[in-house]
Amino acid sequence: MTDEADILQTRNLKRTKLGPPDVYPQLKEQKEDKLNDHSLKKGFSNPPVTQNECGSAREKIKAKGLSSLHQSILNSAKDLAQTKHNLNTVNDNVTRKINQKLDFWSVNPRSNRQTIKKFFGDLRSSSKSLSSLVKSRIPSFQKKDEILDLMAESEVPVIRAIWFMKVSAVHVSNISKKRNTSIALEWTKSLVEYLRENLSRFATQHADVSKNSLLTGNKATQEANAAKNKWNYTLRLCHCMYQDGLLDRQEFLIFLVKWVHELKIAEKEDILKHLVQVMLTYFDDVVENFSTSRAAAYMCISKLNSLAEIHSVRSSFEWDNAVKECHIPARSDCSYHDALLLIFSSVLQRIAMKCPTALVYQRQWMSPLGEGLLVEKESPLDHLTCYPASLPFAKELTEQEIAQLRVEIQEHTEDVRARSVIAEERWIMGDDNNPPSVIAMLTTLDEHNFYTAQQDKQHTVVAGLYKKVFGAASKPHSDQLRDDAPLVAGLCEWAVTHHRTGSHRWLVVAELLKKRQTALALLADGAQGGSKGKKEDFVFQDILFKYLNESAPTWTVNEEDRIQFKNMMILFGELVRSLFSYEKYLKKLISRGDLPMRLSKTTVGSQQDFTILCKELHTLPRHIQYVLSLPLTDTHKEELKQRSHLLFGSAVVQASLPLEYINTHKELRASLLHLDSCNTAPYDTLSQLNEVMERFKILPPVYKYMITQRLTEPILPTVPQKQPGSTPIIMPTVYQVELMYFLMELSGDVRLMMVFTMEMMNRFVGLKDFVPVPLDIYLCITAVLKKYQTCLLISERDTEFVFDALSRLTEEDSPVSASERCILVYRQELHKASPKLSNNREEPNSSKYVISKKQRPAVPNSMAGCRDDFKEALANPNQINIADISAKISDDEAAGQSFVS
Repeated sequence: MTDEADILQTRNLKRTKLGPPDVYPQLKEQKEDKLNDHSLKKGFSNPPVTQNECGSAREKIKAKGLSSLHQSILNSAKDLAQTKHNLNTVNDNVTRKINQKLDFWSVNPRSNRQTIKKFFGDLRSSSKSLSSLVKSRIPSFQKKDEILDLMAESEVPVIRAIWFMKVSAVHVSNISKKRNTSIALEWTKSLVEYLRENLSRFATQHADVSKNSLLTGNKATQEANAAKNKWNYTLRLCHCMYQDGLLDRQEFLIFLVKWVHELKIAEKEDILKHLVQVMLTYFDDVVENFSTSRAAAYMCISKLNSLAEIHSVRSSFEWDNAVKECHIPARSDCSYHDALLLIFSSVLQRIAMKCPTALVYQRQWMSPLGEGLLVEKESPLDHLTCYPASLPFAKELTEQEIAQLRVEIQEHTEDVRARSVIAEERWIMGDDNNPPSVIAMLTTLDEHNFYTAQQDKQHTVVAGLYKKVFGAASKPHSDQLRDDAPLVAGLCEWAVTHHRTGSHRWLVVAELLKKRQTALALLADGAQGGSKGKKEDFVFQDILFKYLNESAPTWTVNEEDRIQFKNMMILFGELVRSLFSYEKYLKKLISRGDLPMRLSKTTVGSQQDFTILCKELHTLPRHIQYVLSLPLTDTHKEELKQRSHLLFGSAVVQASLPLEYINTHKELRASLLHLDSCNTAPYDTLSQLNEVMERFKILPPVYKYMITQRLTEPILPTVPQKQPGSTPIIMPTVYQVELMYFLMELSGDVRLMMVFTMEMMNRFVGLKDFVPVPLDIYLCITAVLKKYQTCLLISERDTEFVFDALSRLTEEDSPVSASERCILVYRQELHKASPKLSNNREEPNSSKYVISKKQRPAVPNSMAGCRDDFKEALANPNQINIADISAKISDDEAAGQSFVS
């Protein structure tokens, strides 16, 4: 009866055609079999795991707080990871600790050879387990060649040989002081050298035996066979270790290719024959790597050229454009060379199909085929006088298969040639992310001369460039914006990359996008029939956010990434003025959950924020880095409040500033005021400035922008009212101006530099009626404008203003000093660089422009004697008293400066 009950208990309740049978197995002491008052009255009930299974956890989160819940989730995740690690870790507590003195004994020339042979005999025998061998004393060798010789002579199975190599490696690593060396790399080099020696020995002895048949059976034959056995045994050992990842695969493959490349076909035929077979064994892995594939391509082309020279078929290698085929005649009288021709041709064709990037033109490539061999500006196919598709194929293939392979190889070769042309032009091949329009745009930017606007006959350098980059907006608004997306991303990459230079890039990109935004806004108004709809201020907001989210650089430990990160911050410091909404950016991050919590709730002057910003920035997520570093000035009051409230929990910007920023700003301001009270820069002030500058350099861009903007106002000259004496005239010193420009260069705020320069020149023009023009400051301003002329020419209004200000400065007829002459030269260059100035403004016929007519300025009468004195001083320096000449010059400072001509 019991058996029948068991059968009924486990029988199928329903026979289904799909899936496993429906069976309800029963367990001992299960809950359903327990009888109590509740189950007798109401039956069995299976309560849920949690009472709030289908509800919400909002009340629980609200009670505990989001930060504590987030921390509990992190702790739970760490516990799960630790539990998983413990479960996947083998318990090795019972492993016997190896005693170096007892378990290993060092082998030297006086050691007992019989004991060594007995150990390797036991290692060869399958009756001796590896665990029993561990208990015995293990020999330790100084040279790896001795280990390989003994294992090959004893014919130790490969698996057990690898075990002994691992044990020896552990022993050597424990007693060696070189902890950073790779054991796999050391064994790879040892096996490579051992292979080279045995193959050379085998080929030499085999050649000697073949020349003299009387030596057959003697000692030379035995040595040749022993070398061959060692060669074959080492090959099996290398193959097994290569498959198990115990060798440095990159080094091993490069060795094989380099070895074949070094052997000459006419001299080392026996060695080359064996070595080519080994290379073909690993050829599938060779074509998986760019470096090995490129080295193999150079090697194959070199061997094909050698075969052509040997058989004098160089003429048949020429490419015939009419036939589009190159036939290499097979040499039926030399089957060895025919086999090499087919092997090297097949290898090169396989590389063209599987790794075409290895054949693309490169400007520089460090070839592993030679020590320090730098290959510049070429492709491997440059050394081949025909296409890879024209090389011969194996005879076993049918004509249809050969024709199909030729077409496929030719397609890859044409792709290589197209990519090489683009690589030679320094831009990558177009794809979905980089269409041809982007490549054309980048080429246009590279070829454009930003130092003058005369090339396009436009008023600014951006006006002509805009038409080449974007063209007319003719499509509907949404379609046109979609087509412009890759161009906008390409412009950002051009402005950020460290492969290009020029501080004008950020202003050029901002000006181009501003013009395009205006054009798209007009296009949208035209589509609405001129009706006033909702104006979209930030057209490229989504495109720029996608760039930040996917491809923008981040702050890492790499110096190149840091340069690109700084460039990107300067770029978005320009875009945030009118093209990129910081407010929308923060809202988008909050909605996505990229800013889950505040960094810290700090008080005024906390040093913790500065540590996070400056020293641990590379450890923070992408968008946290951007929010912390994106440059904002005091003009972005609302954006600064949002940033402060979001990151530090305080809407008061001043309350969230780090202590390092406050101290740096205070010390720089004090240094500027101290320079104002000195005619020359004191040594103490300069030494203090160096210390403050070092701290200023490591500040995030947002704080650099804020400091430079707040320091500009105190050093600007004050213009008095019409009543004399009503307002004191405060003039900056040249040291203050130089320091201000230096700070702006460090911060990268080129826009502020231009605004500061315009304002200072405007105030100096207003002060001309009250005080003499400070030529030293004007000379400093001219030097800055000369350096950043590419930035000045972007704005037509700024260019015209600078020209007019310089004209007012030099409008009077007076002797020309050296400083004024420099200003005149730059004014003339600016006149030539701007088409509007060249067309609408004429240079005044002033005597100060004699320098432009290749004439020497008039020499003041007071300097006639000084000129003679200087001539005598140059001719006889030991007989002239320089103090007397200096006294004459000091009497007339203007005339002294006019001496420079």
